[in-house]
This record gives sequence, structure tokens and C-alpha cells, in this order.
Amino acid sequence: MTEQRARANEKRLLENDLNTMLERICWFCHHFGVVAPALEFDPGHPEEILVTDELIEWVRAEGACIDWLVCGAVSPALAAYREKHLPGDLASVERVSHTRKRVH
Repeated sequence: MTEQRARANEKRLLENDLNTMLERICWFCHHFGVVAPALEFDPGHPEEILVTDELIEWVRAEGACIDWLVCGAVSPALAAYREKHLPGDLASVERVSHTRKRVH
């Protein structure tokens, strides 16, 4: 692969919508400087990655969010970050609700 093509592929990867599990794994590895796990693909659906014991172990070891990798869901990762990094007990944090009093 030429250097120009490699740069174009990297730029495409960094700017894409991360629609597939493979794209999310590549993005994670690139941004956190880790080596991707060995991946196995479904023989009946070659674009689908199988969730193997090795992949689960890689997720644990690297601190990746399985919900984001598999489904693209970001809310579990954000909830875990809030729980870990907000000071004090989350139960005591006031939450904005739909029943706020209006200020006149």
C-alpha cells in the first residue's frame, strides 16, 4: 500500500461514522495505541464479527466498552465515566428533570 493510500485510509477511518464493529475496533486501537484482537468472522455473514472469548478478554484488558464496540451505543460508556469521575455519590447529584419550576 502506498503511503498516500495509507494516509487516505487513516483519514477516512478517523472521519467516518463508525457504523460497524470493525470500524469501532480500528478507531479504538488507533486512538488508544493498542493492538487489535484477533477477529473471527461469521462464515454465513462475512462482514459480521463473532464475539469470542478472546475478543471479550481483549475488551476487559483494554478497557473498551462492549456496548459501544458491538452496538455503537455510547450511553453505557458515558454513564460509567460519570460514575467514576463525578465527585460524591451520584444519588446525591441533582438531576435536571422535566418538572422544573418556571422562573417568571
